[in-house]
Amino acid sequence: MVVALATLPFALATAHTPEWWLVATVVLRGIGLGAVTIPVMASAYIGLDQTVMADASIITRTARQIGRSFGIAVLAVVLERAIAQHASAGLRGVAAGFDVAFWWSIAFTAVAIVLALWLPARSIPSRGNTLLKTSALAVLSLSKGSARMTLRTRLRCASSGRTEHRPSRRSRT
Repeated sequence: MVVALATLPFALATAHTPEWWLVATVVLRGIGLGAVTIPVMASAYIGLDQTVMADASIITRTARQIGRSFGIAVLAVVLERAIAQHASAGLRGVAAGFDVAFWWSIAFTAVAIVLALWLPARSIPSRGNTLLKTSALAVLSLSKGSARMTLRTRLRCASSGRTEHRPSRRSRT
């Protein structure tokens, strides 16, 4: 939602729009994309066994890169056609072409928001698991080092009611 709203000023920009306003909306878009991307990528790893994490990482990275390339290509075609339609207007026609491309970008974002609402909620099957614990485990799975295994083991012990934990083989030296 933040990304769509932060794209709106670009679709409405004129020659008199202050540059600081456009810069501020780019920063807001970046914050919105960062706030969305990390949880979505982390949720892709929820419930996966450690042995398939590398494969899942490759698949998510590849899907993300293909999606970006496809989106950029579609918006480039929209921009090119819109500029060609308004070519007789000179620079105003180019600006109108960019307006059209930004409106399409907002529309694609709105479609993505609707599709995201249909995504099923996922959780790791265990006693008393909350979304916070599930997200923490997913993020911990993405981090590196032996602290990951120790903290993950402690979270599991806490959810099962045990007070002591035995370190995993990976965290032993």
